[in-house]
Amino acid sequence: MIGHGRKYLTALVEIDFDTVSDWARARNIAYTGFTNLAQNAEVHGLIEQEIGRANGALARVEQVKRFRILPKALDPEEEGEPVTPTRKVKRALMIERYRELVEAMYDHREEQLLAAGAGDVLGPE
Repeated sequence: MIGHGRKYLTALVEIDFDTVSDWARARNIAYTGFTNLAQNAEVHGLIEQEIGRANGALARVEQVKRFRILPKALDPEEEGEPVTPTRKVKRALMIERYRELVEAMYDHREEQLLAAGAGDVLGPE
């Protein structure tokens, strides 16, 4: 979950390869590996549905508005990974490593358009 200092909550999601690959095989969804499976539109739909279900039990301010699926499994045994051996997330490292995914969830164009429009309404100072 990401949200500190942001306008809404987002999430980086790591799929469980075994579980999601079983789900995909049961639906005849072809894939070649973890990254290919993580990028599949139907898998994205599955995760979106599950997040929507979880959001249903939360207040609006607590709900995940956007998410991205990580392109690779996190390996807590690998040096420099953003998770500890007990799978606790190292938040700063996670955000740093996946900065592009995080920033893509916070599209700032809407804010810029609103600010530009407000400038027109307020007129010159």
